[in-house]
Amino acid sequence: MAEPRYRRWAADLVAAAHVRNVVHDGLLLVPDETLSRVHAAYNTGLSGLLGLLTRLRHGGTRLWLPAGEPPLDPEGR
Repeated sequence: MAEPRYRRWAADLVAAAHVRNVVHDGLLLVPDETLSRVHAAYNTGLSGLLGLLTRLRHGGTRLWLPAGEPPLDPEGR
C-alpha cells in the first residue's frame, strides 16, 4: 500500500525539476543531471520526468518493472 509521503516526495521532485528548467528551441524543458544537456533518456532525461508526471496524475505501477502489487490510483490508494 502506498503512503501519502511518497506522493509528497514525488511532488517535491516535480517542483525541483521545474526550478531547474531551461528554454531550448523555445520549449520549456528540464536538463539532465549535468544541467547542461537536454535529452530523452529514461533515468535522467525527459522520458523519466514524463513517467513521473504520468504516475502522479493517473496512478499506476512503476514503469519497466515486472508486475508486483496492484496498480495505484491517482490518490495513492
